[in-house]
Amino acid sequence: MTIDRRMHEPADCEAASREGPAPGIMVLVPESAPPPMRQPDDVWAMIVTEVDIAGDDGAPERPGEVTWFSGAWVTRQPPADGLYDGDLVVRLVPRADPACALPDSHGTDVEMLLARRGRWQQVADNWPALVAPTAAAVMTLHNDATEKLGLA
Repeated sequence: MTIDRRMHEPADCEAASREGPAPGIMVLVPESAPPPMRQPDDVWAMIVTEVDIAGDDGAPERPGEVTWFSGAWVTRQPPADGLYDGDLVVRLVPRADPACALPDSHGTDVEMLLARRGRWQQVADNWPALVAPTAAAVMTLHNDATEKLGLA
């Protein structure tokens, strides 16, 4: 499954992967450098430009694996309607928990916001709610693959 929001136009993701990312696009998966743990001071968020999950594209040996994930920093909050409706942004903010023993450079809180019906809506308000749907999807894909291969 490929979702591509780059420039808000349909894209040939296979061609885009061969050509490399467009200027200003940061590739997070496949990982070529450690991912950012903070967003730069002069940006509002990272807009998710493309996500590719193995399984629906003829790669059954890796179902559910993230094969491509990219985004671009945006300096100002865009309107949540029209051209941006359906866009997803990720905000990397300092940890809210002062009791956390990790240094600031090793931890971050993640906020995901979806542009929907003219508003930027928070996808989840705490990390378990944010992570649980992904965890459930990965576990389901793993169980389905295990059953298909007769390993269950």
